[in-house]
Amino acid sequence: MVQLPHLMERGRTGLCRLFEMFDRQLAQDEFVTAEQITVADITALYAVGIAKGLGNSFLPEEYAHPTRWYNMIKVRSSAK
Repeated sequence: MVQLPHLMERGRTGLCRLFEMFDRQLAQDEFVTAEQITVADITALYAVGIAKGLGNSFLPEEYAHPTRWYNMIKVRSSAK
């Protein structure tokens, strides 16, 4: 597969913006959209799982709130 450096950099920049927004949101609420689990959390959990399955480090450690959220969600019986 051909990799285009400028597209890879644009993707990384976009992913950083996404993590910054995700981090700010999870700083306000325990879950993605509210104080209880919703379909948004389930969707985000599966997106993280797919990315991890592809070998990507999807939750950089500098984003503490998404990391907290992921660790809390992944141990729920409904997430297995």
